[in-house]
Amino acid sequence: MAAFFDKHLHARTETSIGTGEAGLDALRAGSCDALITIGPLDRPGFDCFPMGTVPAGICMAANHPLARQNAVSLEQLEPYRVISSRTFDHFNESILVMYHEDGLKSPIVEPLAFDAPRQFYVKHAVCFMVNIAPLGEMLPRSRMIPLASEDAKAIPLCLITLKGAKSPAYRSMQEARGGAPMIPVTVQTLIVSAAPSPSIIVLQPVEEIVQEGKSRIIPIWVGVNEATQMGIALEKARFSRPMTHDLFLDALTNLDAQIDHVVINDVQGATFFARLTLRQHDRLIDLDARPSDALALAVRQKAPIYIEEDVLERASFPYVLRRTEPEASEAELSEFKKFLEGLAPEDFEG
Repeated sequence: MAAFFDKHLHARTETSIGTGEAGLDALRAGSCDALITIGPLDRPGFDCFPMGTVPAGICMAANHPLARQNAVSLEQLEPYRVISSRTFDHFNESILVMYHEDGLKSPIVEPLAFDAPRQFYVKHAVCFMVNIAPLGEMLPRSRMIPLASEDAKAIPLCLITLKGAKSPAYRSMQEARGGAPMIPVTVQTLIVSAAPSPSIIVLQPVEEIVQEGKSRIIPIWVGVNEATQMGIALEKARFSRPMTHDLFLDALTNLDAQIDHVVINDVQGATFFARLTLRQHDRLIDLDARPSDALALAVRQKAPIYIEEDVLERASFPYVLRRTEPEASEAELSEFKKFLEGLAPEDFEG
């Protein structure tokens, strides 16, 4: 596992496996430099930095009825129980939490320690885990099987540190990674307009979502077809035949690869540029991409999205958020939409 994290962090690490709460206690005590989590963590006093993604997989006993398949779908898993651990699966936005929020239909059980082997080996219960071979080998007579392409997610691999208290080792690692500072962002909303008016994909820095008052937004103008594809991704809509982006992701799954992350790395006038990074085992593949395509793919796989700090400074607009009156949310959304529609690509010139 240490070798796996070394490749993600580009640094030598000493790694131990423990519970999330124990890791946070170690950070507070200064006995470790960072905590690595599978999935994001949102806790006061801690910074969460997505540093890449890992694929989700299903761990099952070798005698499970689905164990001979090359991949399994959520629909195929519906008759089988999913084992949940209160210690590990509910500490942060874990793999199981992500799939449960997306409508996982399999029954979830939290067996006592003495009953877990019976659930796994006799009752054919399964576990959601990272699709990494060493993890699958932790349980005897088990198999790790990837999820089918239509259900595959890129799970953020996150680095957790104390706010305002980065250790010297952590700062050295950041310097060694190099590159322009990157800010995690998310798709805040999508404004779809009828042609010939452009539609708008609105990005927002993740750290500013929970802040009261002023925030920054990054509007990216796209055509109606690109907006439609983004809408399909945001709504998690499915069709009987694969759309172009679904076909691309299906090809990646069959090549044992996934979206690692997306970076909005430049803006010239009203035109944004992006890099789409794929991960295939230990290999990273960097591609030039239109932001609309890169964002639609990232949303589909829940891959991290970043914007370079310089681009954020040049291309963002301030917007005042008022959240003191919940009943005013509809009016605020209407006002926000008018604000966006009042912007124009020419506002970037200057």
